[in-house]
Amino acid sequence: MQQKQLEDIFDFYGLSEVYRGNFEDLEHHWLFKDVEATILEDFFNSHDCEDLECCTLEEFCFLFMNFQSVHAQIPHVYYY
Repeated sequence: MQQKQLEDIFDFYGLSEVYRGNFEDLEHHWLFKDVEATILEDFFNSHDCEDLECCTLEEFCFLFMNFQSVHAQIPHVYYY
């Protein structure tokens, strides 16, 4: 996923501060490099975004990588 697209998705879900604090620099952008935008959107739809604002970078990465792993095993689950 491109950096601008990633930033736009975080902004849409009200998590622009999380993006700026953790993912704006390319050092941590690896987490989303080969991720489709819909997976990140499904992740945000399945989690309380207010809780994600309080996560550390490690917690956020853990939650997202777990979600991505489950999504790969069961790709047709609806998260809404």
